[in-house]
Amino acid sequence: MLTFPELNIQLDAAVGTATNRTNQLPAIEKLPHGLSQFDAENQLVLYNPRFLELYSLDDNSVVPGMNFEKLLLQIHDETLRDAFAEVAKSKLGFVETTRVQIPSNDSWISLSCEELDDKSYVVLHEDLGRITDDYQRIDKSSAEDSLTGLLNRETFCDRLDSRFDQLDENQELAILFIDLDHFKPVNDMLGHHIGDRLLRAAAQRIKQLTRGTDLVGRLGGDEFVICQIETPQPHGSRALAKRIVDALAKPFDIESHSLYIGASVGVALAPYDADTAEEMLKNADLALYKAKSDGRGNVRYYEPALSENANIRRDLETEMRLGIDAEQFVLNYQPVMDLASDRIVGLEALVRWEHPRLGRIPPDRFIPLAEETGLIIPLGEWVLRKACHDAASWNDSVRIAVNVSPVQLRNRNFALAVHSALEDANLSPHRLELEITETALMVETDLVIALLYQLRKIGVKIAMDDFGTGYSSINYLRKFPFEKIKIDRSFVSGNAAGDDSLALIKMIAALGFTLGVKTTAEGVETNSEKSTVRDAGCSEIQGYLLSKPIPSNEIATLLHSFSSLTPGAN
Repeated sequence: MLTFPELNIQLDAAVGTATNRTNQLPAIEKLPHGLSQFDAENQLVLYNPRFLELYSLDDNSVVPGMNFEKLLLQIHDETLRDAFAEVAKSKLGFVETTRVQIPSNDSWISLSCEELDDKSYVVLHEDLGRITDDYQRIDKSSAEDSLTGLLNRETFCDRLDSRFDQLDENQELAILFIDLDHFKPVNDMLGHHIGDRLLRAAAQRIKQLTRGTDLVGRLGGDEFVICQIETPQPHGSRALAKRIVDALAKPFDIESHSLYIGASVGVALAPYDADTAEEMLKNADLALYKAKSDGRGNVRYYEPALSENANIRRDLETEMRLGIDAEQFVLNYQPVMDLASDRIVGLEALVRWEHPRLGRIPPDRFIPLAEETGLIIPLGEWVLRKACHDAASWNDSVRIAVNVSPVQLRNRNFALAVHSALEDANLSPHRLELEITETALMVETDLVIALLYQLRKIGVKIAMDDFGTGYSSINYLRKFPFEKIKIDRSFVSGNAAGDDSLALIKMIAALGFTLGVKTTAEGVETNSEKSTVRDAGCSEIQGYLLSKPIPSNEIATLLHSFSSLTPGAN
């Protein structure tokens, strides 16, 4: 774009010699923009052909020396005439570009004015019709999420506000809040490059499932949102949510990685669940939290009780922070028996919360909240230290097992915490067994695998917990050589008569034998179940048949009672 300082040199040469348009400087003649100059008395001094074209002026009716007001009368388009007059009247130095739309053809003209030293003034007239596409691209870019191409948070919320305000009493609107279930491990372990590609692929799948009337946005991180309108509810949102969950459950193949994430969806409906767009988003988010807490891969609809639960959850988080500092948490232990000798060979540490006012708070209430808020890091370190300290007073042949959250494994200081706990308790590393679920290995990563090998190298045992409950547990055994497989209680409980679960137990036990690792059957409650899993080939059992979880001061008595049993007795 030509600037006024660049024009001044040419104008100085042109002014005073121009008696008509044809003797003006060639540079002015060839300008891509329209140009007009007026003297201090508002008389036209010079102009170029482009100026005449933009305003559809007749060359014969425009001549140097004509009055500005007379010139305005030659402009037929009222919108352009008013804008020209307004800009020219300023004459107060450089004026920021003013854009005006020409109603007749939807094109735009930009006008700007500068007063010169001799009190004359110049008006530049730029045709924006040829760069309309550029402006549209700029507008589109400012509305889009730069990573996925979906609407960004600000644009989505603005458009949702508009749609919400336009709803009439017979219209329904659904907000679907979508969260990728296992995205964070991918991003943390494989890096942002893979994480960004995964987000783009997920966004594309979501977008393909929606209609042209739907608003689809990314609110940030791995959170997406859809506004569905002109569809009967709740049928429309239920069908769309199911399609989204099914589509995102399928693997993503990205740079030789086969990634499984899945999604949870929370839904709020208008006009039933909220009076404003902001409340709709908040309530859909609460429904999403419910979907995730119910096991992920779910769809849940907002209910008023969820708002009350959210307040309770916030209060519980505050209480947990205080409870960790106040040592309100305690450890109970459940024994593990070796089936070959009928001796106790280990105990699993189970954290309990004894709140002074609320009483005992079950783990299924506070563990998920601790993982969500990051409080699992300090709580997990306390469990590790306490368990190692208690185990140091037991017989050297008895191991201590500690559950480890995927959040802890993603913490780069976890290995240091394990070392510190063992040293402080003066406990041999081979007596510590860390139990991890396959969730921690949702993606193959150098970070986690290296961490596990580092711990194993110093003697710490690594066990896979809840084996068989995921979609590819066997595949994870190739990623790391576990020392133990713990068979989930869902395959054991009530299995005395034998069924498909028994076949699975036999298969897992045989797999463990082939790999040279122990297999522990969890949830054994009867002697019949004990005999069944023993005959199936399991190495160990754990469950209420042996003992309920007990406090540390009862461990010595428990170990003594089992040490006196005859090997092989039921």
